[in-house]
Amino acid sequence: MDTATATISPIDGASTGEDRQPLAWDHEAFQNLVDRDTGVIGRVVSSEKEPAGSHEFFFWAGDDAQTLDVGHIVVAFSEQAAVIGVVDEPRRYSDLRSFLDDYFDRHMENALSQSAPTVRPEILVFTVKVLATRHLRDDVQSHRPAVNGPVYFANETAIRFALGTHNFTGAEIPALMHTNGNYERDDDGDILFDDEGRPRFQRTPLFLDEDYLLGPEAGHANWTGQSGLATKTSHALFLIGSVFQTMERENTTVAAIMFNVKGPDLLWLDKPARPDPAHEGAYTAADWKGLGPDDLKAYASLGLRPEPFEGTRVFAPFRPGMDPQPVNGTARLDGFSDHQALNTARQAPGETDRVFPILWSLKTALAFPHKVFDFSDLDDKMWG
Repeated sequence: MDTATATISPIDGASTGEDRQPLAWDHEAFQNLVDRDTGVIGRVVSSEKEPAGSHEFFFWAGDDAQTLDVGHIVVAFSEQAAVIGVVDEPRRYSDLRSFLDDYFDRHMENALSQSAPTVRPEILVFTVKVLATRHLRDDVQSHRPAVNGPVYFANETAIRFALGTHNFTGAEIPALMHTNGNYERDDDGDILFDDEGRPRFQRTPLFLDEDYLLGPEAGHANWTGQSGLATKTSHALFLIGSVFQTMERENTTVAAIMFNVKGPDLLWLDKPARPDPAHEGAYTAADWKGLGPDDLKAYASLGLRPEPFEGTRVFAPFRPGMDPQPVNGTARLDGFSDHQALNTARQAPGETDRVFPILWSLKTALAFPHKVFDFSDLDDKMWG
């Protein structure tokens, strides 16, 4: 009986047969995923205690990879797939057994009249959380860990693939602009510069699937972060504006109802970021810096226009003691024109035309307080 023996090439590229298979990072199918201009920024490393896995791997960064940091997206390789992941925890290693070793070494160096002839070597190792893999065959979903090999910055094509844009079932809604650690270049490979004359980092538009943001698959978004510092409201407003412009192109109508609980932030959504000359003084007084060329370029990259919200209507409650008294149990608001009675910061001429009064009765809610309020704060919310 005839037998056949399969020829297997080791990952280091040394062929064990007549035909040498190309290494994954040299394969033509993966060249459009990595930033070859920047080149190799590190090398995948695995050890007995910290092996590479299908969801996580490690790499040491080259000494010249000074722009590499947490949140950047990189590409490594398994035998037949590109492994795309986001950089996470950095750790710096040396050959010190304990902190005391460096303490005593430093005292010895200070006692010498000359500088030490050598510098203790250190390496910087990053953890990478795998986002996606792309196999040579489009009908194979690979989960094989990254092998010891080069690591590159991911380009825009790799980032879009890793975030699943190709699997969207709804419209692509621009949501964020990701900044990577590699520099943006022109068609000739020359580095581009920002408004301040600094090398401009690669920026990639990130999108959300309409069917997951607006439904029917999920239909929600959450923002978390420290109050006052995380730009949660700013990004929520940006995303809503992005939804409006995207759905307008899709000939779909969308509306937003916002409940303002944090001061006047949401009262000026109909005001443009780039004011008319007649209103520049008010913007200057509010310390508004405006949109620079880089900001406008980012909007253009996302396919959006830096425009205010259209059709904005503000519903404001009455100031204490200024609400209309009911007649026969009904308070009428039709024909209302006394905007000074409303508890709103929109009082200047030309700002009240989009402000409308609102009244509501607590009678029904007071009959069922446990349906509206948590039992632990009934006293605070009902009786102050």
